[in-house]
Amino acid sequence: MHQLKVLAFGSDNFISTLVELKPYLKFNLFHENDNLDQNLIKFDVLFIQEEVLKIDKIENLIKK
Repeated sequence: MHQLKVLAFGSDNFISTLVELKPYLKFNLFHENDNLDQNLIKFDVLFIQEEVLKIDKIENLIKK
């Protein structure tokens, strides 16, 4: 069975909370601090905290 690959963008507190919950999640969680190559095609879902959408770097990445 394919487990969803979710890429999360958010504040440090947001990401640390998700990382703490990682053992209980039913999907594979990755976050921007994982030194990813940022090839968004390999992810099934983008999970983005609202405040982060205002950051130009993230906005440009998503537009690509």
